Amino acid sequence: MRAKDIRKWNQRQSEFFILGTLSDYMGRWMEPFSVDRLEKFDRLEGPLAETIDVLLKKQYPGLVYRFEKYRDKEGKPLSFYFHSDTLSRRFNGYYNFKADGSSSGGQSRLNGRLKENIFKDDRDKLAFLAGVFVRFSQKNDTAYSMNIANSISKAQVCYTLLEELGCKPYYRIARDYIPVGHWLYFHPTPEVMAYLQAVIPIREELDQVKTAWIKGVKRNK
Repeated sequence: MRAKDIRKWNQRQSEFFILGTLSDYMGRWMEPFSVDRLEKFDRLEGPLAETIDVLLKKQYPGLVYRFEKYRDKEGKPLSFYFHSDTLSRRFNGYYNFKADGSSSGGQSRLNGRLKENIFKDDRDKLAFLAGVFVRFSQKNDTAYSMNIANSISKAQVCYTLLEELGCKPYYRIARDYIPVGHWLYFHPTPEVMAYLQAVIPIREELDQVKTAWIKGVKRNK
């Protein structure tokens, strides 16, 4: 797979890419007040949110969903939300949910872990890893790396996939700071690298947004 534009991917590849981008911070939460929420992205993740919007329009033509963009008084991004009953049910189908003992508005909150055996072939695995990489990758001098903070299941799933794909991963849990870091280090094979190359332009956009934000914060001090 040599395409560098993920808009050329088919629906299944796009779906597993999006699945890879979803948060796993203490698991995937199904909140009583927002059961139709597919995902929330923060102010520095605009390029990724816009990419997912493009993929959803292409791969699910005719599907109605809400892509909400919140901005501050100066017009700068604050957060991005995707809402859709259909999409939420579809992606939540990849998880096993159970009540965690907490509640909201008198209703139980559900916490989800990725199911086993959701990947049919290597293309599913590669697209999923590309999604994880584009949102959670970290710069490293000696190997490719990803950090999924407070991960419940996604980091372990990635470790297993990278191992199966011959990337010789190393998984480290850093408990000396909060949130707990779930670090994955690996050396991509040519097949894995082809998928990462397809999303690296998005990753570079995210890095540029972050750099500009940091510069703005420093100027305002």
